[in-house]
Amino acid sequence: MKDFKRYTIILLFFSLACSKSEVSLQDYYEWQEDESNGVHKTKTVGEIAFDMKLLSPDYLTYLELKGEKGAVTPQLKDSIMKFYENNLTFVLTIGPAEESHFDITSVGVKNYEEYAERMKQLNFGLTELLELRAGGKKWKPVIVEMENIYGLEFHRKFNIVFSPEEKADELVKLDKFTVMFDDEIFGTGTSSFGFLKSSLDKTPAIKF
Repeated sequence: MKDFKRYTIILLFFSLACSKSEVSLQDYYEWQEDESNGVHKTKTVGEIAFDMKLLSPDYLTYLELKGEKGAVTPQLKDSIMKFYENNLTFVLTIGPAEESHFDITSVGVKNYEEYAERMKQLNFGLTELLELRAGGKKWKPVIVEMENIYGLEFHRKFNIVFSPEEKADELVKLDKFTVMFDDEIFGTGTSSFGFLKSSLDKTPAIKF
């Protein structure tokens, strides 16, 4: 009997140790911004700054469910979480370097035709310029979507999603992976952003 109680206590302790801590949305943003946590990478080339964030399945599930009316069932939450766990989702922000002040949609543009071409590249061209690499394999994004900007902003944000091509869990099993961006738009060359699966696993859960 004593051995059974001791075994139960050990299991409970292990379960608590392995469970993620729950934080507020604001605390999550602060954790995400801290580059030492491994889900936020930055790079500056000349006057162009790149900011890449790896988004957690818990955060993406929160965004999808926050507008739901009524109670959110565990089954619904788990099914949405499973979908995001099988994919890798990033947000890439492209903007001027810290000391620079210009709109990336018009920098280096001389006339309306060039501006129209720039907007076409930003809206539809990044799919061919982005690639996920890991273990000798490569994936192209299934979604690259530029966020709408309201008001005057110098930068632009892009939502990027990579999905499995052969097996549903092929991305889940990756220990490390790199997003490559071959910048043919601003001519900064190829930038790489490396991430570890362990950093994603350590992401705190968000209080619903």
